[in-house]
Amino acid sequence: MAGLPDMGWRQSAKRCSPLKSQFEEGQTWWLFKLICRAISSQGISRELSLVQPVNSQLEKQKYGTDYRAVEVKKNWYHLRRAIETISNSRTHHPSSLSYRIIAEYHNNLRLRSPEDLLFEEEEQLK
Repeated sequence: MAGLPDMGWRQSAKRCSPLKSQFEEGQTWWLFKLICRAISSQGISRELSLVQPVNSQLEKQKYGTDYRAVEVKKNWYHLRRAIETISNSRTHHPSSLSYRIIAEYHNNLRLRSPEDLLFEEEEQLK
């Protein structure tokens, strides 16, 4: 925070809040917001799959213009698996779906098997 330690954190936050950040959102936050948009466009209905709305939101992103979209399209296999796993578990509250999907997605990326690498290459979105 700007001004610390000469200025308290509240005053610093108050002064800095009107300023716009020049940095882009990080990949995880960007993906989280994309999943939230897909869920809100889908509604809270658990009967319909969330894979298609998330895929549609990703397809709207121009390939090659945003590194975040490129990375998620490359790892579509892992995201699709995360969406299906969390959607099928039906033990989560609807408001926590986005958080659970992101956590499962990162878990899938971290624990890749040789088979996953093969499927990952086959299912990349263009």
